[in-house]
Amino acid sequence: MMNDRDKTHGQLIEELESLRRQADEMKNAQTELLESENRYRTLFQQSPDAIVAIDPETALPIEFNDRILDMLGYTKEEFLKLKIADYEAIESPKEIKAHIEKVLFEGKDEFETRLRTKTGELKDVIVSIRVIELSGKRVFHNIFRDITGRKRAEEALRESEDRCRGIADNIGIGVSTINTKMEILSLNSQMKRWFPDIDVSKRPVCYKAFNNPPRDEICRDCPAHKTLTDGHVYESVIETPAGAEVRNYRIISSPLKNKNGNTVAAVNMVDDITERKQLEAERERLIGELQTALAKVKQLSGMLPICSYCKKIRDDNGYWKQIEAYISEHSEALFSHGMCPDCAKEAMKEVEEL
Repeated sequence: MMNDRDKTHGQLIEELESLRRQADEMKNAQTELLESENRYRTLFQQSPDAIVAIDPETALPIEFNDRILDMLGYTKEEFLKLKIADYEAIESPKEIKAHIEKVLFEGKDEFETRLRTKTGELKDVIVSIRVIELSGKRVFHNIFRDITGRKRAEEALRESEDRCRGIADNIGIGVSTINTKMEILSLNSQMKRWFPDIDVSKRPVCYKAFNNPPRDEICRDCPAHKTLTDGHVYESVIETPAGAEVRNYRIISSPLKNKNGNTVAAVNMVDDITERKQLEAERERLIGELQTALAKVKQLSGMLPICSYCKKIRDDNGYWKQIEAYISEHSEALFSHGMCPDCAKEAMKEVEEL
């Protein structure tokens, strides 16, 4: 091996240049590493989600961003001393241990849980875990996404839907929802009582399911079809075959639109007016019979010329008729003849005189 004394001046210069290049490369590598670390640190700290690196052996945090402190209300010093069981609100310590072993075996996991804050408030979170290598050691890289607001909104929406469903189920009319394919999406309790055999989970076509026997095409004047076509409100009375009888339903159809203003379904308010229609038909029949009867009734009105002695009545042609004959011709009245007590006495006197 050649020592420095044996090297030529040119060789020494070449080695110095090589060392300088290596030093520059190392400096550049350190600069890039520092910039990468700064970028990661910036992303780490500015992430909207809480990020925590946890030692699976001790369940203590190794590193974390400020978001977890904001979420749970602890200081950095306080959080460093907390194990998973100190803020996990759903799983027991035994379950946490089993969960840690599961993640170590599978390498990742994602689930929903609740975290307990310093003040005891519960936070709904989605946890995403990945097992990573950090300084030669397996570490849990945890991302906690706070979904408390979303959960509360979902709960409020469910409560609102339950209230609306309760109202719809307890009113005396039927409510149904029909999509653009004329498929039944939902029925309230009244509709289920009228049509107990319909299973909405199978998305049956309305004009087939509501009619017995089923129709092969959309009902004539169907308000739902009109609403789905142009997005307006329509009302119709539909005759619906139901085996041996025909039911009459008054339907008011209103559009259900998405955020873009497109009609995606029709909400139908349905009222069974079969009995009302039958009563109306019966009323019309009775009115017709009454009108026919009235047309046959002959009425006497005005001043009648009557003889003060014989009691005959003069008709429109100038003829004098017995009062019985005249009234019979001008009314439905019939006469039976008898004698009043006074006339009977007079008649008896006449007989006795004979």
